[in-house]
Amino acid sequence: MTRLFQYVGLALVALLIYTSLGFDAQAQQPTDAPLLQQLRTATDQTVRVSYHKATGKVRFIGTAPNQPIARPAGLAASASPQQAADAFLATYGALFGATDPAQELRANTPRSVDRGRAVVRYQQLYRGVPVLGGELNIQLTADNQVLAANGELQPAIALDVAPAIVAAAASQAALARVAKNYGYTSSALSASTPELWVYAPALLGGVSALNR
Repeated sequence: MTRLFQYVGLALVALLIYTSLGFDAQAQQPTDAPLLQQLRTATDQTVRVSYHKATGKVRFIGTAPNQPIARPAGLAASASPQQAADAFLATYGALFGATDPAQELRANTPRSVDRGRAVVRYQQLYRGVPVLGGELNIQLTADNQVLAANGELQPAIALDVAPAIVAAAASQAALARVAKNYGYTSSALSASTPELWVYAPALLGGVSALNR
């Protein structure tokens, strides 16, 4: 039953945005050669880079444990993990598809892991609306040098974020769909509070573009 209720909530989110929003985006090609060369130089050619098949943007940057990506000049070792991660993305965020990281990415509270390391997770936003599946994780050493960055973002979003239906109608439609699919009555189900998200099919294994 818990899984079913989670499904109701997820269906509700998807309904709000799938029926009302669209993308003007195509798979990008990795053309950020200067930034990639800067990364290679900074890591003595040890950096590893992987790309997202649908978007064409970087989805993973990894370094050798003894060759992390150094803090930018002027950023002290005493800076917070988020400040260090923000600085990394200000330089390399475009590789992942974030042309304005300060506006497009929202950091969550850094999480401490072993040996003094920290992980900062970012949620992608478009005009203040979160993008479903759009997340980045930055892993830092104890002195705030970057060991790895992974995740995926939807680049080149162009859409109207105003939903085409009101929240109450979305709730009723989601409940009706789940009730029909699982053999329940709508009165036996309840939905979570509707939330507006941008649905990015390319990040969830679907096609790279979604039209109105």
